Amino acid sequence: MKNILKNFFTNVLINSTIKNQLLFFKFIILINNRKKILFDLFSLFKTRKIKSYLDFNRRRIKNKKKYYKNIILIDIFPVAQWIIANSIFTNTLAEKLKATIKSFSLYSISSEIHDIYSSWGCNHNYLIRLNLKQKKKLFIIYQKLLKEIKNTDDLINFKLNNIWIGLDIYETILRKGVATVVLNSFNTRYAFFLGSLYYVYFDDLFSRGEIKAVVLSHDVYINMGTISKIAQAYDVPVYYVNPREFVKSFDVHDISQKFKNYKEYFNRLNSDKQKLLIERAKKSISKRIKGNLKIDISYQEKSAFIDKKIKRQTNNNDKLKILIATHCFFDNPHAYSFMMFKDFYHWLIHLGEISKKVNYEWYIKTHRDYLPGTIEIINKIISKYPNIKLVNPETSFHQLFNEGCKIALTCYGSIGHELPLIGYTVINNSLNPHSSFNFNYHIYNIDEYTNTLLNLENINFPNHIEDIYKFYAIHNYIIYSDSYLFKSFQKYTEEINYDFSSYKAYHYFMKDPENNLKRFRNNCEKFLVSKYRYLFEEEII
Repeated sequence: MKNILKNFFTNVLINSTIKNQLLFFKFIILINNRKKILFDLFSLFKTRKIKSYLDFNRRRIKNKKKYYKNIILIDIFPVAQWIIANSIFTNTLAEKLKATIKSFSLYSISSEIHDIYSSWGCNHNYLIRLNLKQKKKLFIIYQKLLKEIKNTDDLINFKLNNIWIGLDIYETILRKGVATVVLNSFNTRYAFFLGSLYYVYFDDLFSRGEIKAVVLSHDVYINMGTISKIAQAYDVPVYYVNPREFVKSFDVHDISQKFKNYKEYFNRLNSDKQKLLIERAKKSISKRIKGNLKIDISYQEKSAFIDKKIKRQTNNNDKLKILIATHCFFDNPHAYSFMMFKDFYHWLIHLGEISKKVNYEWYIKTHRDYLPGTIEIINKIISKYPNIKLVNPETSFHQLFNEGCKIALTCYGSIGHELPLIGYTVINNSLNPHSSFNFNYHIYNIDEYTNTLLNLENINFPNHIEDIYKFYAIHNYIIYSDSYLFKSFQKYTEEINYDFSSYKAYHYFMKDPENNLKRFRNNCEKFLVSKYRYLFEEEII
């Protein structure tokens, strides 16, 4: 019944006039905003728990000088450790640029967020609403999208005044819990509206010349990705700062370019440091492939390397067995670069078509903690491709290798440095963290990818296993610092029991606020005068 009503409602909306569609989308924002305001009544006094932290911000972090002309734009990201880091960074940057700090949001910010942000000097929030002139422009852009977008290729490649908003619209639609984009759907039309809204509002804001820097938590989706692209079009630097890294961005996907240089970074370290890091990497990755949790992956709740055998999942024969390690359908497929497939759904469809032409056995394995809807999507796909079988998500990589799976396919997953240690050959199809090393195959165009998959009987195990430890050391211990904000980020995560969504980070910061502030502010200052894109480069180049 629910789906029937949803489909009926979608058909009514799509067949209505553009004016009515836009009115309805604005009404959705209004209703959601009212809900947030009502919910905020239950958190009016929440920040009393962190009064000492807020007082410290006002005394020691908030810039006492008043600036009015230049503006630093920052998003609302309610994760305590990120807020701590960026309260210090934005104030350091504000002093350098003689600028004031302002946030932005689609909905009214809560009293909790206002108290926290204003304590370090972010007193103004741009609420994304349009004036009459801007509304007319939104109407034209929305109409243009409806007229020019004939298929999903048109959408994902769509640019407006050379600003690539189509990619952010596409990935925002996936974020709603769909495997791929369907043009005539409510989610797609609403994303068209949001993409138009953000473009109109922020293009106008940046055109005034007052925005001198942007500080964002992420570079994806309409609410941040589009803003970063508009900033870059106006030659405004975009910063991504957190307790473990400092990054400066000037172009789409440029924050992932470091992957191409990992080998060079490692080679620049002195031999003593190389040896120490390799030993540390060997110990850590050994624990991970034995099934230990949270080994340099703080968010991990389940391991795919468990020492547990279940019922056999593959056929007991000598056929070539291919393992497809899936990604989350709904989460940012173009995370590092513009991938050769529009999304992970189309990747699996491509593999399905290849499965018809070869005499391999194909097996799909999801994460053990897959999201709701994942299995249903995969079953729908493989119903068209009988040569592909979904294995029990609880099956370990060890068991599948012992059952004959020797080649694993991923777009850019962490199995690239994990599975070769078991004996798998791993093939990537996109820029990925392992790209500068040869312990995987890295393929970047669809013709070569297809030809490789059609001839897997001839593929050789790439070896270069020692390079895995070099990669692991750079990726986990150099790129992401343990001591930018806290004396040890690892110790901090263990002490708060990986609870990043609570106030625990504020309390931890306040155990040694002066030293934490001094440490991170020194790193901010070093970064802001550096000629490099990443702070870690200052230390090794």
